[in-house]
Amino acid sequence: MIAIFCALPSEYLNLIRFIRKKECFSFQNVPVTTCRIASYNVLIACSGPGQKAAYECIQILFEQYHITFALSIGIAGGLNPRLKIGDVIISEKIIKPKLCSFSVPPEIYNLILNKYKESIKNDSRLKSNVQTAAIVSTADFVNKTEESKALEEQYQGMCVETECGSIMQACQEKKINCAAIKIISDFANEASVGTLNQTHFAVTKHLGASIVRMITNLTLSEYKLLESFKS
Repeated sequence: MIAIFCALPSEYLNLIRFIRKKECFSFQNVPVTTCRIASYNVLIACSGPGQKAAYECIQILFEQYHITFALSIGIAGGLNPRLKIGDVIISEKIIKPKLCSFSVPPEIYNLILNKYKESIKNDSRLKSNVQTAAIVSTADFVNKTEESKALEEQYQGMCVETECGSIMQACQEKKINCAAIKIISDFANEASVGTLNQTHFAVTKHLGASIVRMITNLTLSEYKLLESFKS
């Protein structure tokens, strides 16, 4: 089963809106949707923001479901000044500052990169540059220019968010492949709080539609590659 983890209700709702047949419910206070996308069983959960919430959410669901691949999706703040709103970052590495870092196998992030690009090639609603890079996953929301610059310089991160580090950590403990797909909604600076509500609905809608198309277009051999954990 593919498990997709979102932090915010807008990320969650703008994903499940593109799935016709689904079952939506709450499991131990976690909003959950189960469905089939093409031939694949998919679980979608809204963990709530932050590392602790993300880690607790995936642990709860590990006990109930046979998860074989996990994907952390949602908005992120851009650290690199060349990024634009709507650009998409696919994780090569996920870094929890001062704690640990996790590398995503090249065959996994390259597969996701190619399938995501394929999913948006005919979508002109939001022009996205899609690339693989390091994602910084912090304990707290970053909204200061000085802090975001320091994160980029120290960790060579392309963007910053607050959940995928814990999702990846939990998956490593279970020996399950994991990756992150993040869409830029702001620039992790003083203006980010004011601009978030104005932009994140549009970018998460684009992200949700693209991820559903991406999974729909997975071949069986590609799906098996996502499931194949290499320690």
